Amino acid sequence: MDLPVRSLVAGDNVLAVEVHQVSATSSDVTMAVQLLSITSNLPRTTIASLSPAPNAVDVPRDTAFDITLGNGTQKVQTESIQLFVNGQSVTPAISPWNGVQQPWTYIHYRSSQILPAETNITVKLVFNDDATPPNITIREFRFTTAPDITVLVALDDQQMWRYDESGQDLGAAWKEKALDDSSWKSGAALFEGKKGTVPALPEPVRTTLTVATNKTTFYFRTHFNFPADPRGTKLKIKCIVDDGAVFYLNGVEVFRIGMPAGPVTASTPASRSIGDAVYEGPFDIPSAALVSGDNVLAVEAHQTSPTSSDITMGVQLFMPGAPIPPSTLPGFTSVALTGTGLKIEWTGSGQLQSADTVIGPWTDVTNVASPFITAPIGTGKFYRLK
Repeated sequence: MDLPVRSLVAGDNVLAVEVHQVSATSSDVTMAVQLLSITSNLPRTTIASLSPAPNAVDVPRDTAFDITLGNGTQKVQTESIQLFVNGQSVTPAISPWNGVQQPWTYIHYRSSQILPAETNITVKLVFNDDATPPNITIREFRFTTAPDITVLVALDDQQMWRYDESGQDLGAAWKEKALDDSSWKSGAALFEGKKGTVPALPEPVRTTLTVATNKTTFYFRTHFNFPADPRGTKLKIKCIVDDGAVFYLNGVEVFRIGMPAGPVTASTPASRSIGDAVYEGPFDIPSAALVSGDNVLAVEAHQTSPTSSDITMGVQLFMPGAPIPPSTLPGFTSVALTGTGLKIEWTGSGQLQSADTVIGPWTDVTNVASPFITAPIGTGKFYRLK
């Protein structure tokens, strides 16, 4: 059947179909369509996909460049492929069509150096096909790299968390900074509990949780050090959550996702149901509760119901900007006996604190500077820099 071409445009087009039954009680419906173009011109090689996408923003600075070319009747000449990044010629890896599988040619390139932060990157691709004379294709696109960030809580196998999967309601004290969580289980994110096959997730599952019908809420806590003045700091998080979660910084709620408004208990169900969890964010969160030195990020993850088949939790906490220079970090440089006293020396602007036990409570040692000399008191004493 011939169709009019007056609404056809160069570039992207949309074909839409509405299918009708003869009546609402009809027993079946079927739809399939093929659209053909008859032309005297041979179809040229096309650029099927570009990554990063043209005009993308916040592209990771270690991103790879991946381009897929689709052969037409005229096929790409792989030896003609040239790739330029910010005007500089680079050498990509090329996987040509082998004549058997789908007629795709894949171009892949990753720089040995990370790209500069918050920078417009220009990529130019040039290639010929095997027509006589050959058609030359030149495609140029741009994207913007992400800004520098300082990761405070990483989503990796080094950032350890304490977690409680008992299903019990822990009340309100569980999220407070001073809580002794040493009896809790320990593990690294991503946390995942699943009845059946674990789905493909954006991060490796490093700690397995146990789901059960008596468990709606799972609790998580981790410590991190902030070695600078927190005033004016901007904080962001990215998370992988199934189904909902509430986040606390030093006991203060800073964010919730997939949760209803208002007070939350261990029996509060999430307000959404997630199939396979993905990264969400970044989201801005308030930093008023951030302190110099030790901080606690606490998360309660909720299922949409006790019979939900899976639970997922992972979070990255970071701040925009370059890493805090090491010279600003407080640190002990010497602890030694001197005469009848103990001499403690440190660098940086940290506040010296003391406690009778390693878990605190900690109190500031007032009106002191490095070096600090204290006389023996006959009992154990612990010191730290905040």
